[in-house]
Amino acid sequence: MVKASFTITALLTSVLLLPARLVAAETAQYTHIKPLLLAAIDAPDGKASGILTGPLASLFKTTTGSKYPLLATVTTVGDFSQPGCKRLNLHLQQQGVRTTSNESKKFEVSYGLNLCRNGEAPSRGSGLRN
Repeated sequence: MVKASFTITALLTSVLLLPARLVAAETAQYTHIKPLLLAAIDAPDGKASGILTGPLASLFKTTTGSKYPLLATVTTVGDFSQPGCKRLNLHLQQQGVRTTSNESKKFEVSYGLNLCRNGEAPSRGSGLRN
């Protein structure tokens, strides 16, 4: 009876975790942040998201001690008058980060930045339209 109970528990656990695994498998992965930022600039809806796997992700994992992936979401906040230039919001989050009281929490941080399709900042005098 105990063995059957364990098998059912293991089966239920793997089924419940399956959607999270599928999402991670289907989510775009980026070794560097720049392609993700440029994807948001080019996206019709101004959004791009993915899992960071490169040096920035390694830095986060080393600093936080979390084994969970570093998720990044970029949204367009506004357009500059200079073509191909946007105001972007970069939101990073990671689950399983231990606090000083040893609680597991989600760590989140957001950055605002101005970026053009060519990888440079907008020219001076190029005003934000929205």
